[in-house]
Amino acid sequence: MDGAREPVLAALENIDGCLLKYYGCQMSLIGGPSFPAQRDDIARLLTNAIGIAAESEAFQRWKYWDSHPLFPNSRSYVLLEGEIMVAHGCCWPIRLQGSFGELSAMHLIDWAAKRNFPGAGMRVLRLCQQDVDAVFSIGGSEMTRRILPVFGFKSYNSIYFLYRPLRPISPALRNSPRDWKMPARIVRNLGRYIFPRVSLPPGWSVSRTEPHKIPEFLFPRPLADEAVSKRNAELLTHMMNCPVVQDANCYVLRQRNVAKAYFCLIIIRDQARLVDFGPTGLDEQTATALGLAAQNVARSDFKRVLDICVATTEQPVREGLVRSGFRMGTEERIKVFKVNSALQETARFRLTLLDWDAAVL
Repeated sequence: MDGAREPVLAALENIDGCLLKYYGCQMSLIGGPSFPAQRDDIARLLTNAIGIAAESEAFQRWKYWDSHPLFPNSRSYVLLEGEIMVAHGCCWPIRLQGSFGELSAMHLIDWAAKRNFPGAGMRVLRLCQQDVDAVFSIGGSEMTRRILPVFGFKSYNSIYFLYRPLRPISPALRNSPRDWKMPARIVRNLGRYIFPRVSLPPGWSVSRTEPHKIPEFLFPRPLADEAVSKRNAELLTHMMNCPVVQDANCYVLRQRNVAKAYFCLIIIRDQARLVDFGPTGLDEQTATALGLAAQNVARSDFKRVLDICVATTEQPVREGLVRSGFRMGTEERIKVFKVNSALQETARFRLTLLDWDAAVL
């Protein structure tokens, strides 16, 4: 085992043992990777414990067991007492790049445990993170937010979520109650739909491309004390092939025929999601052009979408997207459990929607 991780894992072992001792739960729990034959049991546990509705078999297989370019083995782990499933967790793989080189990380998803098995959630977390150097968490239920600090998670920089309607009326009808405020919401969306006008400045252009044709220099690279999540054509292709994605394209943004950025759009139901873009450190002008380009192609290439959303950890990108017509939604602090001490000096993390399952929910 990597020596840099041993003290953290020993501390987790301590907490786990204390929980079990305190509650008198010295039960024979057996944990390990899950198997496709357990999909119904996992679905029931997630529904009963945290209210997640049953998902399609194809989507579960893609998340848990299908080969992944960053994590070829099973990414789903379960804890059993006999034949009873008491806890589950899944790794959403992330490959971090920084001054430390490259490290394996994950976003913990589909994490649930039966309430009458104290300590089971901790134990399945340990199973999930046994081969990674950092664990991420963004958002989550109120209970999850309360217990993460106990497990060693700390808050770092923010990730910002932005939206813009692509049709003037339908988003208001879809997302709002039918009350006396409905006309005002429609007028507001109409204003956001019209202003600012979605047209690229002179000299800028955007063209569709395949993931393997994206220039390598456009993929994110780490800056200073920041860690970035690694990108390549295989990872983008994997995301675009998700069973719940109805359509997907990649694009390259150019200024006077010089490639300045790439971005990837996927369609989930009637929403376009700008799930990824690069390179790192886009200036506000380029980010504005990127936002305009994404809105343009979402309207032209995907006729049924009603709105578009994006997430970014970079403030110049956020400001550029706002200039292009996006509106600020929510802001979340990125919570990280640093397993490997090599990450201790890392103060910021660059992520996009591609880095956890919010991209496809």
